[in-house]
Amino acid sequence: MTAQDETTTAYTRTELVLTRVFAAPRELVFAAWTEPEHLAQWWGNHGFTTHVVTCDLRPGGMLLYSQSGPNGMELWGKFTYHEVQAPERLRFTSAFSDPEGNTVRAPFSADWPLEIMNTVTLTEENGKTTLVMRGGPHNATAAEWQLFTSARGSIQQGLGGTLDRLEEYLSPGQKQGQLLFTYPSVRVTVMKRAFVAPRDLVFAAMTQPEHVRQWYGLRSLKMTVCEIDLRPGGKWRFAQETPDGMEFAFSGVYKEVDPPHRVVFTECYEAMPGHDYEVTGIYEEEDGITTVTSTLVYQSQEDRDGHRDSGMESGANESYDRLEAYLASM
Repeated sequence: MTAQDETTTAYTRTELVLTRVFAAPRELVFAAWTEPEHLAQWWGNHGFTTHVVTCDLRPGGMLLYSQSGPNGMELWGKFTYHEVQAPERLRFTSAFSDPEGNTVRAPFSADWPLEIMNTVTLTEENGKTTLVMRGGPHNATAAEWQLFTSARGSIQQGLGGTLDRLEEYLSPGQKQGQLLFTYPSVRVTVMKRAFVAPRDLVFAAMTQPEHVRQWYGLRSLKMTVCEIDLRPGGKWRFAQETPDGMEFAFSGVYKEVDPPHRVVFTECYEAMPGHDYEVTGIYEEEDGITTVTSTLVYQSQEDRDGHRDSGMESGANESYDRLEAYLASM
């Protein structure tokens, strides 16, 4: 094995780490992770309903659950507990399963790891609980590690959306709204969100670099580049970095700019060149509430579905939640 091979192998076998602070005591957060009546209310992505079948909370015990999603989709999964230290630590493997609890391959890929080892630690200070979640393939092949590594961005978005649901469950009524998503044709996605703020302020927060860098993206990522040339033909580029140094960068070109009413631009994930899509943002104000409607037009249905299935909805909701909080502070 060459030095370059050794570096690649070490890099691809790095755990994914997420951190979140909840305005709730540690005992309550631990109960939400371990008691079936709580876990069923938030575990999984938006749009899925979870039903816990069995829960045996002890080392060697298993939690078995099913999830119902859009269009009648049904998935089964399980946790196998390795360590239970209430209320500060859980260690468990997660896996897809059949209704009897037998481990099965993921429905979307034969190379997805059979098991993911997860460690959840909870610390409390001044009534707030910090959660740190670490995870990575368990007893996995090189191919399984490689696929896990290539999907890190999607995993972060998906888990981020799940933790958003936990935050909502622990703090009911705290949010003012969620992004509404519709898919009116095979190449189009429409997103809509209302903010309690004047249109001029919302437009500025979404188009000026000094504001965008305060809210854009997932909480777990650090923004390293925020460049905006807001004029027809002007370019923009955002780059974010994970705690372990992986970069996610997006860029595009403005086609139309009509402050504070409308903006049209192209967008592309730089790791997937050739899959640009066009975004039209419309800003409408009524009685001090500004509604932002974004229409995304893709080159193909495959591009649209791939973006949606990557965790786009949960990631966009988290980012717009951050925008909502930032607008309130402004």
